[in-house]
Amino acid sequence: MEYEDSIKTKQTRLLIRMNYASVFGVIVTYHPNVGHLEKLIMVLLHQVDRLLIIDNHSQDFSPTDLVPQSPKVEFILNTHNVGLATAYNQACETAKAQGFSHIILFDQDSLPAMNMVQVLYAEICKYNSKELVVAAVGSKYRDIKGQAISPFVRIKGYHLERVDCNENEVVDVDHLISSGSLIDLRALERIGYFTDQLFIDYVDTEWCLRARRHGLRILGVGNAFMDHSIGEEFLNVMGRKLPMHTPLRLQYQFRNQVWLIKQPWVGWRWRIIDSIRCIKLIVVYIFFAPKKLSNLKAIAKGIFQGTTDKMGKI
Repeated sequence: MEYEDSIKTKQTRLLIRMNYASVFGVIVTYHPNVGHLEKLIMVLLHQVDRLLIIDNHSQDFSPTDLVPQSPKVEFILNTHNVGLATAYNQACETAKAQGFSHIILFDQDSLPAMNMVQVLYAEICKYNSKELVVAAVGSKYRDIKGQAISPFVRIKGYHLERVDCNENEVVDVDHLISSGSLIDLRALERIGYFTDQLFIDYVDTEWCLRARRHGLRILGVGNAFMDHSIGEEFLNVMGRKLPMHTPLRLQYQFRNQVWLIKQPWVGWRWRIIDSIRCIKLIVVYIFFAPKKLSNLKAIAKGIFQGTTDKMGKI
């Protein structure tokens, strides 16, 4: 038995070495912190075989000015801000056209560990060596501003269960944040691409829920790590630190929350869970956060737009 396990381990390692060059990386930028972006690029250049940088029309900035000469790097410079979902779709199309089998997504606010891509790729290969079982795998992340490592989440009953994942564990989850997610591109044929009209918030949640609906697994990997920026600042509410967003991001968040709750394919458990979450966020932003009037206006606009399907870029 030990001999058979050893043979399987060697075969898995060989498979990883043979296919690792099929990982395509993408970073989406919009007015980034240049110093942080440089670090992200340098870390990823050593972990992926191709790196696409998509800039959503940042003013007074071009990623071509800071990237070292490398045959690995290519660019898409959009003439306007197309949003995160559309930029990710551009990257997926590019990766498929160039024959890659996997893509790993990043926004400009993440910084993976030096081995994160390899760890995620090894795990997804274990499950998908014969057929497509897992749509995406993702890592644990810690907020760049020094907050604790965020747990994975999954639906349990009528609430979201926070799942702590040890370094030697892999856990089934119901959604991942898009940044740092490694996707088997075959999944797009079954699930579809990201939803362009969401533009930014809930892009990852909606895609992962669709993946689960189509019978594919989403996995959190305990041995994969990255730093990531969540929100502009944190607010301490009854002993819990909650990420805060600008009124514009609030408008996107509530609009997309309401839109997703309305979708006919979303189960009742998610509708109840996110409706309750929506109410809790309203209470926090109106009674505990600064700029209460601006927050209230943004929330009201977002709810109205989600209700009336006024989607796309605000």
